[in-house]
Amino acid sequence: MAAARFDGLASAKALGAGDAAMFDALVKAESRTRVAEILERADVARYDALRQANHADATGKLGLIAERGGPCQVLAHNAGEASASIAGSHSNAD
Repeated sequence: MAAARFDGLASAKALGAGDAAMFDALVKAESRTRVAEILERADVARYDALRQANHADATGKLGLIAERGGPCQVLAHNAGEASASIAGSHSNAD
């Protein structure tokens, strides 16, 4: 759910430029192993984040930008390390 929310925040034009491609890829990768109910909840989380960004006042937008720059980036970094670790373990198995 967090990746979907962060994808919504990164996609929100109201918050300025964000790296949505990173979260799009993460959500896509996670969706391969998720059941339909979880995918639907992720869509709702993404939509809610977009709606929240589009209706936020200046203070609210600052908070959402901080969320996008903090916890969102931590999740992206951790996901990137996990992917690299998995790729490395596969190449070491050869």
